[in-house]
Amino acid sequence: MDEGYRLVGPGGTLTPVVAHVQWLDYHRAGPDTHVMISFEDGTKVEFPFDALLAAVWHDEQRAISEPELGTAAPAIWGKAQQSWGEEP
Repeated sequence: MDEGYRLVGPGGTLTPVVAHVQWLDYHRAGPDTHVMISFEDGTKVEFPFDALLAAVWHDEQRAISEPELGTAAPAIWGKAQQSWGEEP
């Protein structure tokens, strides 16, 4: 996953644009097991490496049909995380 893309989320919805991807080297589950994706709206989602995701370029000009998005919806989704500066 890379900056500038939108992920196809549960139910075939599109996320905000990916702003930053951070590999979590010191994750409690072990090194190289998780990634944190931050979106332009300030939300963050932590994904395990085995999560298969589909992405669409943020400026895609081709219309994407609901059936296409539904087919690309992930089988598993990550865990929402707090944004920087938020209280636990």
